[in-house]
Amino acid sequence: MSSKIKLNINSDDHNVNDNLYCWSEFGERPNKVAFYNYYDGNKFEEIISSYSKGENTFSEFIPSGDGYAINKKSLIKIDDELYLSYLCIDNSGDPDINEIAFYSKGDKTGLMKQLIQELSPALLVEESEEDGEPSNNLSKFNTFAMTQEGLILENFEMDLDEDQEFYYNKETYKSLKSVTKKIKKSKKGLTLLTGERGTGKTSSLKYITEKTGKSLFFIPNNMLDYTLGSPEFKTFLNNHPNILLVIDDCETLMGEGLSNMNLLSNSILQIVDGVLSDKFRTNVLLVFNDKPSGVDLMDCNNLIGEVSFKKLELDEVKELTEHIGSKKKFKNKNKLSNILKGIDNNKSNIGL
Repeated sequence: MSSKIKLNINSDDHNVNDNLYCWSEFGERPNKVAFYNYYDGNKFEEIISSYSKGENTFSEFIPSGDGYAINKKSLIKIDDELYLSYLCIDNSGDPDINEIAFYSKGDKTGLMKQLIQELSPALLVEESEEDGEPSNNLSKFNTFAMTQEGLILENFEMDLDEDQEFYYNKETYKSLKSVTKKIKKSKKGLTLLTGERGTGKTSSLKYITEKTGKSLFFIPNNMLDYTLGSPEFKTFLNNHPNILLVIDDCETLMGEGLSNMNLLSNSILQIVDGVLSDKFRTNVLLVFNDKPSGVDLMDCNNLIGEVSFKKLELDEVKELTEHIGSKKKFKNKNKLSNILKGIDNNKSNIGL
């Protein structure tokens, strides 16, 4: 029989208790790795029981119809330097497991990966009604919005000229093509799109999406807390692999002391570098209207590259105006937005 761990569970925030208990056991602040898959409760606990060297559980009874739903919070000791915390939902019926977190002293990545791999048979994956395959009936271009019913997906269109080479500085277009090929071949990674506002960064997403064949998901800045900061969003990534995740105007997130940007960096690095990155298989594209600084994104282990967007040289400006049928005259190199401004033509649509 497993020994019991003495744990203060009087507080409503059990994650805080888990952290404080492990801090006391380790003699130092624990490292925490959270992941957001859903598992079959019976299979999960059967697998994890072979690793358990002690556990503490806390149950709550919630009225449901004529009976009760029983939720169970558990903290499992794996070894002296690793604990596993999870929530078992509706333990009285057909239980699910989520809100999983590892607390470790030092680097226990190898053991954590081993555990996650062994838990794979218990993983719950969203299935389509027709063929039992993971659901991926996605529009090409999507964004997130919050309604009274919660977070929803909305699709949108991006109509751009197929002759994209006219719209970019030659050096920029060469870099864009190279990075796009890498994104198409990669299962996961981070790409930075940088440059002045109006140089075509956001519009290039149409090119990247079409050439890679992946679906694009644009996260507005006011939706970051509801997406990157939400456990349900990790489940969404797990059920919809091989997508492009885009965040625009990232420089506005820096704020005072770069606190907002650091939170963004940590979330992004978990998606493309973290323990579950091989499951998510997500390519993240961050758009900056200024050179990113003071953040650790360039240290990403799966950094695909950076595309620096520059103004069009004068000869390139003339080629573009002729291509779109504009009679505007320019004397100097210029931004794409200035050249296309006021042009009523499908070829001149830029941005999201």
